[in-house]
Amino acid sequence: MIKLIATDVDGTLGEVNTPKIHEEYYTVIRALLDRGIKGVIASGRQYPALLRLFSDLKDELAYVADNGAHVLLNGKDLYVSPMTLEVSRELVRDVRTLGNGCECAYCVAGKAYFSPKDQNVYRVMKEQMHYDCYMVDFLEELEEPCIKMTVYHPSDAEGVTAEWFTPKWRERLQVSCSGKVYMDIMNSDTNKGASLKKIQDYYGIRPEETMVFGDNFNDLEMFDCAYYSYAVGDARQEVIDSARFTAPPMKENGVLQILKELLEKQNQ
Repeated sequence: MIKLIATDVDGTLGEVNTPKIHEEYYTVIRALLDRGIKGVIASGRQYPALLRLFSDLKDELAYVADNGAHVLLNGKDLYVSPMTLEVSRELVRDVRTLGNGCECAYCVAGKAYFSPKDQNVYRVMKEQMHYDCYMVDFLEELEEPCIKMTVYHPSDAEGVTAEWFTPKWRERLQVSCSGKVYMDIMNSDTNKGASLKKIQDYYGIRPEETMVFGDNFNDLEMFDCAYYSYAVGDARQEVIDSARFTAPPMKENGVLQILKELLEKQNQ
């Protein structure tokens, strides 16, 4: 019996950076919640952006935000994972060294900071993803450590960080590709799967009672938390290979199809 469903957003429920998802998702999720199934939105996006995307359901859902660095239940923090201020500033300096069109989103719990050097990612996150965004003169002068540093590149964040940035930081932190244009860096013990387990433990729900959906490397740890692990059909091949099941493609609203099948079984 399924007691908890967790899903990624970008690349799984809709296109990366999408400002909206198929309207029928809300109706089906509502019906599943009404049957006592817990719903978890597990995303690289910040909590306020997720709350806007799922405004009709609000705090009836649990949220694994910022790729696991911020977890909320009933609208209250269950877990926040800040890095040190020293590491946060070093990450900013390294992104500036990368150059080549790379920009920063300096994420704290519920907020994202940008400098004038980060205009492109600022516009994407503010205008398309509806983040709570704040512009400052220099990210290196912020006094609050980040919980997630996002490296943005307009076409290939994974490629431009591959030579030295990713190898350097992977020795110390969690570095995860969360879409073609994003690389996310969090504390080494921080990921969606570790945070999903905190929610499972809170509710006393086992992996065999859990269903998860994802499409990219930052979803892999969630698969370890669920027997019913699904990759959407247009996910990266490595993700499909790691999942126990494959849903129809995101472009065909594959997760919606699986949820509707589950709802039909619940109604029988």
